[in-house]
Order: sequence, then C-alpha cells, then structure tokens
Amino acid sequence: MVAPHSIRRRNEVQGPRRTRYRRWSRDRRRHEDFQGATLALADDRQAYTLSDRGTYLAFGRRVALAILVEGDRALLNVYAVLEVNPANGPRVNTAGGRAFADFMLAPGTQALIKTFGVERFGQPLFVPIAGKTDSDL
Repeated sequence: MVAPHSIRRRNEVQGPRRTRYRRWSRDRRRHEDFQGATLALADDRQAYTLSDRGTYLAFGRRVALAILVEGDRALLNVYAVLEVNPANGPRVNTAGGRAFADFMLAPGTQALIKTFGVERFGQPLFVPIAGKTDSDL
C-alpha cells in the first residue's frame, strides 16, 4: 500500500484513535473489519501496510491507498483444508471433517471460489488451488 512516511501494523493503534479502533474491534463480525481498521489507519497516517486482496477491495472506496507490490511469491496467502487425525482425541469428527474437505475440493466449490467477488469487485477475491502443488503456485 502507498505511503511515504511510515509502516504500520494492525496492533499499533494508539492514542486518540484507540477508542475508535477498539469499537471497530468490539463490533467486528468479519476479519475484514479488523483489517479494514488497519487500512484506515495506514490511510490516515500515510503509512504502508500489508493487506489481503479481499479486504483491500472491500475497503478500497474508503481509502486512498495504492497497491505497490502484488504477485510476489513471498506475498502468497494460501488457505488449506487439513483433516484432523482421529488419533488426536475422541472428539474428532472424522466424518464431518472428511465431508467438509470433500466439499471444499469439489469442482463446483472450486468454481464458486474462482468467481467469488467478481460481480461486486470486478475481480475474484480468492484463487482456487485444489490439486495444485507448490510449484504450480
């Protein structure tokens, strides 16, 4: 993100703005709200920050930050589904975990992930990677 003066992290909300960000934190219903507060702080202080694409797109109209770096492998933010080993405890829901993993990897779900956000933001918020290896990314 753009800013000539400093770098801010989301845990650096201090001073008079602290109450506003605490309220945002207390009322947040989604991760976007917390990350959105980070974008707002960076915008307010003309600072750099890191953000995921979805949050940036969701808050893009509220801040005047520009993307400075994107597409670098170091910035890759992979989400994965891992099934829990049933030997880890009696409360592991093996069947539920398998059903969820199967659902997430299903072609229909991967297609939904690929187009999620396009209608609202003009580009997808996520990139489906089921079946891909690290070298494919």
